[in-house]
Amino acid sequence: MDTAIYIGNEKMQMVCGAKKSGSLVIDTYAQIDLPEGAVLNGVITNEELFIMSFRQLMTEHPDMLTERYGCSSAATRF
Repeated sequence: MDTAIYIGNEKMQMVCGAKKSGSLVIDTYAQIDLPEGAVLNGVITNEELFIMSFRQLMTEHPDMLTERYGCSSAATRF
């Protein structure tokens, strides 16, 4: 399994999946709204707000922090 994180101006999205038989199979998907001012044009402009949001995403979806999805134990210390 692989994990991808998309960070936009308004939302952060995390998807876990794998390629199987030539197709992409999504196993888990999570999304959280980012507070205004946390990210602007791909740049983290308020690190505190961004980290708060990332931690919230991880708290709401702890299953996405497992090695099954390609996350190391270092991700839990963020």
